[in-house]
Formats: sequence, C-alpha cells, structure tokens
Amino acid sequence: MLTDQRQDDVHRLWDELADFEAGQADLAARRLMARLCDMVGAWNATWGGAIRLDDRSGDEDPLQGWRVAVTRLLHPIEALPEEGPFKDLRLRWNRREIDP
Repeated sequence: MLTDQRQDDVHRLWDELADFEAGQADLAARRLMARLCDMVGAWNATWGGAIRLDDRSGDEDPLQGWRVAVTRLLHPIEALPEEGPFKDLRLRWNRREIDP
C-alpha cells in the first residue's frame, strides 16, 4: 500500500510527465525511469514501448498484433538495447514465440 507521501510523489510524477510535449518522448521516458529509480532505490531501469499492428491474422498470432518497438535503459550497460537479451527478446516476439 502506498503511503500518503509516496502517493503524492506518484501524482507529482504523472503531472511532470504530462507537461512533456509529444516530441519529447525520450526525455519523458528518462525522467520516468530516473524518478522511479529514486522512489524504489534502484540503480537502473528499462523502458519498453510497444506498438500494435493491424491484427488480421486471427488466432495465428498469439501476441494479437503487439510488437516491441523500442527499449531504453536509463544507464546503458555492457550490451546495447539492440544487442544481447534485448535483441533476443525482439527476435522471439517478432517470430511470435511467447512465454506465458
């Protein structure tokens, strides 16, 4: 359960994010990740954006058209988001391999 202070922090964060323009998505994502790290005492965060493609494949697509479009790390680590586990995750999603 959220304390009153933590709930106020979350509301303030939403207000801050709402102030970003549509073209400032990267800045907003960085602000979100940094603030969430501060709130929970984490040293890093990952943000992922997804898109939903026109789903005309019916039951043949277990992801129902959803695909990972972008991933971002607040503090990049050895493997870039386009490599390592992120690359593998994207490949599995694009092949429609899912892990329930």
